[in-house]
Amino acid sequence: YGARTALHHVTFTARAGEIIGVVGPNGAGKTTLIKAVLGLVPLTAGSISVLGATIGACRGEVAYVPQRSHVDWTFPAAVRDVVAMGRIPRTGILRRMGPVGRELVNASIERLGLSNVADRQIGEVSGGQQQRVFLARALAQQPRVYLLDEPFAGVDVVTADLLWDEIGAAAAQGATVLVVHHDLHTAQRFDRCL
Repeated sequence: YGARTALHHVTFTARAGEIIGVVGPNGAGKTTLIKAVLGLVPLTAGSISVLGATIGACRGEVAYVPQRSHVDWTFPAAVRDVVAMGRIPRTGILRRMGPVGRELVNASIERLGLSNVADRQIGEVSGGQQQRVFLARALAQQPRVYLLDEPFAGVDVVTADLLWDEIGAAAAQGATVLVVHHDLHTAQRFDRCL
């Protein structure tokens, strides 16, 4: 960031089916690491490989769940529309979603307990529901890699348990999951931490 290097000497490999916690205090560079993997911040040295390629070559295989504070909650989209955005990497921005895509969107909405708010504007649902919406969007994408930035921040126990269940299910199906997390008390739930 300008003349300041946020991360240096970072080396790790994430395996398929692994849930990795990126744990540390505020300002340690956790979100910067996720943004670097996504190609959203420039590298001053080194390289990042995702699924053996650059992020540009495999972007459709990587789903990102941002921090709630980084989302414009006034955007005029319903919950269902936001979840359907997860299909764009598979269908393209200008193509219509087919029946398989619609089924994946509906299944993701149902799995995350959002059926009763699916037609509400994204800013009109609770914080926990907003977190569920973005995980549902990621699930609808059917990626091989999940990058989750503070998905448990500000959610109740029921929502946290649901999110853990879905993250575990994705990993059990062979996905790699990186989770930015700040709570050391629950860090033991990860396969390993960075």
